[in-house]
Amino acid sequence: MTAKRIFVFLCSLWDVARFFILISIIVAMFDAGGLNRTIVAWLLLPASAALLVPVGGILLTLYPVRYANLVGFLRLGKALNLFSLFLLLVSGFFADYAETIAVRLGAFSLIQAIILLVVMLGDLIFLGLLISYKTEASGS
Repeated sequence: MTAKRIFVFLCSLWDVARFFILISIIVAMFDAGGLNRTIVAWLLLPASAALLVPVGGILLTLYPVRYANLVGFLRLGKALNLFSLFLLLVSGFFADYAETIAVRLGAFSLIQAIILLVVMLGDLIFLGLLISYKTEASGS
């Protein structure tokens, strides 16, 4: 297994973690706003489509020749992930909850804005890797 395929696999695992990180931010926003948390279960229905990118990355890692055609779709999916995060930032909706603490471990705490920036950085790294990814089958 090449280093680039291992990195795609690790980025795919990051993408699974990303899904749960973003859902936990949504739950924290609902808690901070005093809104009903039962809507989070309904948000999981459309959000579960975001799991297609990491599953495609894992398939590409395990079977690079068979799933070489997935690279274009994975690039598109990752670009759409970044675009949706960008829209969230420019919409102003996130600004109301950006200072809300999402993770607290003893005296250490992280606000949602920092977590969102880390998620965007991870998405950019994964997208850059997918753009530079060359499959053994097609060489592109």
